[in-house]
Amino acid sequence: MGSVLSLEDVYEEIRDDERWDHLRQPGIVLVKGRGNKTDPRAMIVGEAPGATENTHRTPFCGPSGRQLRGLMGLAGLSDEDSFITNVVKYRPPGNRTPNTLEILNGTEALRKEWLAVGRPRLIVAVGATARHALAPVEMRLAPGNWAPLPDGRSWVWVHYHPAWAMRNGDKGKELVERHWEEMGAWIREVL
Repeated sequence: MGSVLSLEDVYEEIRDDERWDHLRQPGIVLVKGRGNKTDPRAMIVGEAPGATENTHRTPFCGPSGRQLRGLMGLAGLSDEDSFITNVVKYRPPGNRTPNTLEILNGTEALRKEWLAVGRPRLIVAVGATARHALAPVEMRLAPGNWAPLPDGRSWVWVHYHPAWAMRNGDKGKELVERHWEEMGAWIREVL
């Protein structure tokens, strides 16, 4: 597995990595993870920063972030006991979805980030990009489902992105809230 980098060293590697040069445009900054950086109960992973996140240099700080905090509360999680980050640390042009190569490169950095914050046992993939990065294809995890990871001590849960719930009205909100409540019951039982 090699030596574990500090979180700042992980971000320094990302800053120095030429594979991200295409996203480093004027006004686009590296958005680091936030929250509990030493012993989080959960690592919550989104897609990539949006405009608000790029401006404030922190993930999930806009409307989706407000929705996410409410969902986290349903599961018994908070900003103080979770580490929140993105697969891709730079905002893609036009707020597009990260492409396959960006997800692959982001997954490598995400693993180092996970190690640096103490290998939280619960990893929550929020949205399709995070699902592709964290849940192997053979798992075929749909939102609301979970699976153990190969390390034998960690689990990944897959959820819809909060923006999906906001776009899908009451029905979407009810479904997403039910998934997070189910995860909360699982956390109380298993973790």
